[in-house]
This record gives sequence, structure tokens and C-alpha cells, in this order.
Amino acid sequence: MSFVSVFYLVFLALGATGFYLLPHKWRILWLLLMSCLFYLSWQPAFLLILCVETLAAFWFGRTIAGSSSEKKKWLKLSVGLLLLPLLFFKYYNFVNSGFARLLVNFQMESPFSNQPYLIPLGISFFTFQAISYVADIYRGYLKPEPRLEAFALYMAFFPTILAGPIERAKTLLKQLHTPVSLSYENLRAGMQLILWGAFKKVVLADRMKVFMDQVYADPQSTPGILVYFALVFSVFHLFCDFSAYSDIAVGSARIFGIQLTKNFDDRVYASPSRTIFWQGWHRSLTGWLRDYVFLPLSRHTRNQSRLYLNLFFVYLLVGIWHGATAGFVVWGALNGLWLILEAATKQRRTSVFTRLGVNMEGRAFNAFAWLFTFNIGIPFAAFFRTNTPTEAIETLSGLANSNINLLARRETTDCALTICLLLFMDYISRRIPPNSNFDAFAGNQVWWVRWGLYLLLSLLILRYMSGAEANGFMYYNF
Repeated sequence: MSFVSVFYLVFLALGATGFYLLPHKWRILWLLLMSCLFYLSWQPAFLLILCVETLAAFWFGRTIAGSSSEKKKWLKLSVGLLLLPLLFFKYYNFVNSGFARLLVNFQMESPFSNQPYLIPLGISFFTFQAISYVADIYRGYLKPEPRLEAFALYMAFFPTILAGPIERAKTLLKQLHTPVSLSYENLRAGMQLILWGAFKKVVLADRMKVFMDQVYADPQSTPGILVYFALVFSVFHLFCDFSAYSDIAVGSARIFGIQLTKNFDDRVYASPSRTIFWQGWHRSLTGWLRDYVFLPLSRHTRNQSRLYLNLFFVYLLVGIWHGATAGFVVWGALNGLWLILEAATKQRRTSVFTRLGVNMEGRAFNAFAWLFTFNIGIPFAAFFRTNTPTEAIETLSGLANSNINLLARRETTDCALTICLLLFMDYISRRIPPNSNFDAFAGNQVWWVRWGLYLLLSLLILRYMSGAEANGFMYYNF
């Protein structure tokens, strides 16, 4: 049941109708039932994995809270066991293939074969939520949830189950227990976010994917300027695809009176540094890694080199989390090195620019910093999109191709139209207040502007959805 489908809108309407007709004491069970049905519509067999993970985290949380002298032992055991399904399903084939290649060197065959099964959808996201739950209980930030059905809903809540945001138990569980009334403001804000997310997905992300697939399939025969824009679109495609999912998830939850984490800054792609970029990109994941990986590793050290090493390790994990390919590993390592370089040179750069009389807060400097950061980061997109460094380098080499017959190619027209649509998105994004969502912009417009925007977005969605094959969200794979 895709987020961008009539079936989902019907499902959401039925869920909201039942939710508001039922008394508060039955609403958690109703949402849990809807969440299970939603997951069953994707992968029925893997609902068992989610159930086992939920029961394990629930039990470990109670055990850690009730233990006086062995809390740390129970925490380590719980984290290890909760990670096992994620590590097995996501990396078994990668490890097994490497093992088989190793045995070939000794003229031996591996007794194990790769498995063709699908990775359970959302396994990274509900695993991270389970780990944060037991870790917060260990730290004393949270008391164990007494109601299994409430905790199960925290784990399986259908707007977040497939690709986040990664919610903290203290925030989401409190909202699940708080009675809410039917609110026109929540309904309007939720539908506005869903509409904005559908626009970014159908009109922008899916269009860019078609263009990128054509270029990445044969970069050596493509004009260099189109290769450049394919790399540019790789950044925007990932943003539009994933932030679209997050907008629809946040909008769906808002209809039930639940506020989810804002997962992306609206113009994160215009960040003047890689550090600021990562502060606004997939905020629920970077915040999770900061709180449950980087800070525990760095708590007892003031050695700057050790802190940089920990930072590099975190972003290497980000790369590996995205997938067990050399391209993702290189992408994560490059991000880690860039962030270390920015942190290590920050004081010196500030001193140099100050002596030169450069206003580092001015528009001109920020525009230059954005262009520099964005274009230096473009090669990273090649490593993210391809499976091996060799493929990435081959794509990047296409930048040197001749631009003869550029105007005669259909891709040029598609590229120009996509750029216009991206500029329209950016125009709207500039007007969304900081730390707010699209609804904060749309809801403050006069009625004729607001309804004109609804009509325009709806017509664009219908125009590009009709006749086009529905594309799944990228982060379903992660």
C-alpha cells in the first residue's frame, strides 16, 4: 500500500474515522490493528520479525528497570539480540559472497548460498526505536511502558514503520496516551503535508529518477552537461524522495493529533557547509547516532584525535547502514573525512577570512559557500548511486564528454523542465518558517492563494502520476 495511492488515502480515512468514533481507551488498539494491516499489505511473513523484536524490547525494558546490579549486562545483551535480525537480513548475502570468493582462492566451494528473500521493510527503523527504548530506560530517562499494546504501537505505528522518522519512546508514547479531539486544524495541516509530499515524490523525485537512470546507464555516450545535471539531480532526488515520505508520514500522524519529528530542513540542499548539511539531513537518524553511538564512544575522552576518529566511525556506519556495497562505504568515509576537515580547519578559516575583511554572515559569502559545498559534494552522489567505486569514477569521467547535439536530445528538455519544477519547490521552501512544515506556510495564505496552490499541486500530481509506473520510496531499501 504505497503512500502515494488512492488505496492509502482510503485506508487513512477509515483509520481516522474509527479513531475519532472510538473512546480513548480503545484508540491505541485500533491504531495498532491499522498498523498491522498496513504492514501485512507489504510483507505478511515478516510481521513475525516485528512482533518478536517488539516482545523482546518490551521484556528487556522491564528487566533493565527492575535490575539493580546487572543493568549494564542486560543492556549489552538486549542491544546485541535486537541487532541480530537487522545484521542477518541486511548483510548475510554480502558476508556470504565474500566468504565464497575467499574459498575460491583455495579451490573450495561455499556450502552456503545467497538468499533471494526480501529485507524486511522498516527493519532498520523499528530496530533503532527498540534500542533507543532500552537504552533510555538504562540511563533513567524513561520508565518502562506498562501496556504492551501501547509499546507495540510505538514500534509499528504505520506512518513511521517503513522509513521513519525514528521516534523516541518518551515523546511518542506520551502522545499515544494523551486524549485528542477531532480538530479541523490537524486535519487541514495533515492533508496539506500529504499533498506537498506527494508533489515532491511524483512530480520531482520520480521524474528525476527517469532522467538519472538514462544517464547512469550510459554516461560515456551522454553530453557532459547532462552528466553534471544527473549528478545534481542525484542529490535532489534523494532529498525529494525521502523528505516526501517524511512529509506524508508527519501529515498522516497529524491527522490523529500526533506530532512527529521534522526529519529534514526544507532547504538542506542549500547548506553552506557539510556540517550544517548533516544537521538538517535525516535529523532523526543523525540525532540517534549522536546520542547512542558518538556520545557513548566519546564520553570519557577529551583527545581531539580520538573524537575525530569517533566521528569518522559514525559516518562510516552511516554508509554501511545504507547498504553493504563498496560505493556506500566510500560515500560514508568521504562524508566522515569532510566533516573532520571542516572541524579541524574551522578556527583557521575564520581567522583568515576575518583578516581579509570578509563578512562571513553576508549573503555573498553564504552563496559562495553553498556553491562550493554543493559542487564539491556532487561526486559523492556518484558513489551513492553506484555499486562500486569503478562505476562511480566511470560516471564522473562522463563530465568531460562533448556537448555536441545537446539541444537535439530529448533529455535536455526533460532536464530543463525538472529544473523549473525544482525552482518552484525552492520558492515555496524559502517561505516555510524555520522548524515548521509546509502547513505553516499554506495555512497562513489567503483562501484564494491557498486553494490555488492546492489545485496546482493536485493537477501536477495527476499529470505525472497518470501513465507512469509507481516508484517505491528509496528508503524502503534501507
